[in-house]
Amino acid sequence: MFNQAILCFSTPLLVALVLAYLLEWPVQKLAHLKMSRTLATVLVMLLFIGLCLMIMVFLLPTLWTQTSNLVKELPNMLDHVRSYVLELPDRYPSLVQPEQVKTLVDESQKTLITWAQTALGFTVGSLGNVVAILIYLILVPLLMFTANRRLMGDLVNRHWVTAIGMLVAAVIILLNGYVLVGELM
Repeated sequence: MFNQAILCFSTPLLVALVLAYLLEWPVQKLAHLKMSRTLATVLVMLLFIGLCLMIMVFLLPTLWTQTSNLVKELPNMLDHVRSYVLELPDRYPSLVQPEQVKTLVDESQKTLITWAQTALGFTVGSLGNVVAILIYLILVPLLMFTANRRLMGDLVNRHWVTAIGMLVAAVIILLNGYVLVGELM
């Protein structure tokens, strides 16, 4: 259980570090094309934040709509499957016995209920984690970029701004860790 808490706590931070590393490559390529490093960094960060915002604005609502439509239509789909399965003994009496169909339907219903409960628990429980991960995906790479004098040049954050930003990030990380540990116990 403690390992799960460490994993849940460190995963978003590791993802943020990997993103900061990956965003360094386009900055280097733009700087190699005679663009100032500061401008390249600002451009890459703006594109990254814009991409994240586009995903949140366009992709997530569509995904939410399709998921809710699936949830609404799922009972009808399952009724069609169930009626088809219940007709199997009439259509193929030599291959399928009514007891087999009853057992299949009962076990399928139990499995579907278990899956639905698990999915609902995962969805409700993970909303806070999604928000926390989005904060890590933007905040930590932004702090790493803006605190690096080599990347930002004269536009580098002052030390006190970086310290406050890191303090805020640390508080968010610790609060998220506290909530995750509380959920696991």
